[in-house]
Amino acid sequence: MSQAGRGSSRQVAVRAGSALLSLVALLVSLLAIGCSPPTHPAPVDPSRFSVAAYGDSLTAGWGTSPGGWPADLPTGWTVFNAGIDGEMGVPKRNNDGNIENTGADRPISPPDFAALTSGWHVVVMMWGTNDVVYPAYSDGLGPLLPDGWPPADVLTDESLMDSIDRAATTLQGAGIRVVVAWPPPRLPSDQSASVANTRLDRMRGPMQSRLGAHGVGFVDLFAAFSASDAMPDPSIYYQDTVHWNPLGSAMAASAIAQAILAGCPTGFTGTGCTTVVDACASSPCMNGGACSDGAASYTCTCPSGFTGVDCETTVDYCASSPCVNGGTCSSGAGSYTCTCPMGFTGVDCETTVDYCASSPCVNGGTCSNDAGGYTCSCPTGYTGADCETAVDYCASSPCVNGGTCSNDAGGYTCSCPTGYTGVDCETSVDYCASTPCMNGGVCSNETGGYSCACPTGYTGVSCETLVDNCASSPCVNGGTCSNGVGSYTCTCPAGFTGVDCETAVDYCASGPCVNGGVCSNEAGGYSCDCPAGFSGTDCENADE
Repeated sequence: MSQAGRGSSRQVAVRAGSALLSLVALLVSLLAIGCSPPTHPAPVDPSRFSVAAYGDSLTAGWGTSPGGWPADLPTGWTVFNAGIDGEMGVPKRNNDGNIENTGADRPISPPDFAALTSGWHVVVMMWGTNDVVYPAYSDGLGPLLPDGWPPADVLTDESLMDSIDRAATTLQGAGIRVVVAWPPPRLPSDQSASVANTRLDRMRGPMQSRLGAHGVGFVDLFAAFSASDAMPDPSIYYQDTVHWNPLGSAMAASAIAQAILAGCPTGFTGTGCTTVVDACASSPCMNGGACSDGAASYTCTCPSGFTGVDCETTVDYCASSPCVNGGTCSSGAGSYTCTCPMGFTGVDCETTVDYCASSPCVNGGTCSNDAGGYTCSCPTGYTGADCETAVDYCASSPCVNGGTCSNDAGGYTCSCPTGYTGVDCETSVDYCASTPCMNGGVCSNETGGYSCACPTGYTGVSCETLVDNCASSPCVNGGTCSNGVGSYTCTCPAGFTGVDCETAVDYCASGPCVNGGVCSNEAGGYSCDCPAGFSGTDCENADE
């Protein structure tokens, strides 16, 4: 393409840029742009608002542009061209202000710098999509450039971002507040559009971060004009694949104006937004939080128990319901406490209590876990919650009738007094039960024993002995005693009679001698002394 062709292309860019700048200027003038002290610059005078076009589309310098700037800008507005040829990747002015290539290391020439800092308050740096994209020949755009465009050195992302960054900070150093408007995407049309949008998209995040670190405002027109759920068809804002229509210009102007009205980016103050605000000066961190000042922000390091941007929120450690198994959670400073129901333990009541783990049952007791405790099954002879007490079986005085109680293993023994028997000495001894009295003796129970009332003829404890009635030798006169039951019999010798043979027999008593015979008792009998004429034992015979 001829040099004249390139000039025509630039005029198209001028028309798009001029529409945007007109709308920006109009909106800013209507809003009477201003920022509230002390954290932002002084109010901006709309009549002294300068716009530096970052690109080669504006070449006339001061005033209206024969290259395409409209002559109907609001009265008192002056448009300034910073004179940087973005398409070639080099500034268009040299140190003397003459238009020529001077290399990529001079983003703002001294004459332009002097003019921009002579009384302007805000500089909006903006350029067209092509101005950013075409220097990136490394992206493969070289073969896609229009015919006639001369080859140029590759301008990498880093080189371009560094040029923009230094231009902005150079103006900032002179007390100028700078707002950078990042180019919008090209509408999808050809391969160059895809490559261009890829580069714009990948650079905008890093560029915004770099500028934001210096307090430079950033308007992301790429995001504003990209397809989204809120704006499914961005083409309604374009008059061709690159340039906006009036609707698009108005939307861009509104976005830029809002950025200016917002004042310095958060965290910066001063005329050029170069002073970092001490975000911790107002002591934003509550509840003992420690404030750390950062780039355009602050960070609160909260003490235990508090959270939130400013440590304003008490941490509810119970919100996650950490206590299980019915435990009750209590949130405290830096932690929580679980009050566990019976049967559970652990930080979160997660452990079933083994009440038997400590071997509480003694004396051989067997431990069993219960709900909320344990039970000891005690061996015989022990009692108590832990089988710690030997059973006093005698405590209830089980032995009656004067019995003496002795504790044994698992029970007691009663030592019964004489006359009583049974486990508890409850039974009187029936000494007669065994029929101890013999020979018809009559048994009678007595204390500690029995007594036998023996029948006649018997004696002894149990009437076991026949009474020896002959022991006293009752038979006299040589009588022979024969013992009998309850009595004795005397067998008397001849001549004696009586129970005890105490009586001599009177054989003559019956008058056995007759016929006048004289009876004479003799041992065992009698004799008759017969008178003459009679004879015989009893003189019963008359002699012839």
